[in-house]
Amino acid sequence: MHFFSEGADAGRVALEYDSENILQVQTIRLKDFLNTKVDFLKIDIEGAESVVLFDIKDLLFNVDRIFIEFHSFVNQEQMLPEMLNVLKAAGFRLHISSPGLSSDSPFSHLDTYDKMDNQLNIYAFRNN
Repeated sequence: MHFFSEGADAGRVALEYDSENILQVQTIRLKDFLNTKVDFLKIDIEGAESVVLFDIKDLLFNVDRIFIEFHSFVNQEQMLPEMLNVLKAAGFRLHISSPGLSSDSPFSHLDTYDKMDNQLNIYAFRNN
């Protein structure tokens, strides 16, 4: 996978317009680890969360609680509705909050950070 390193301790999947600080990194598939019961799954992977969630959707019955940090990149399709539908179909109840990157007046100005225009914390849990 091509990975963009910001230079400190942060990074993300490289986007097509990233040209510097690109590393090639080896990855493993989360789906291979979800064949047994999981109490809590955290997905905080700086923009690749929709790809991973769609890949593991048929194994989400093994997960009790899941946290996803959702990232929306400027000029890229937002996958939030599809992600929420996957979680709902898997039987989760949702709580969503905005931890930092949000715009007070998005109709007049969108705040951005590292080519992102939105970030949400999605907490999904089962009603027991």
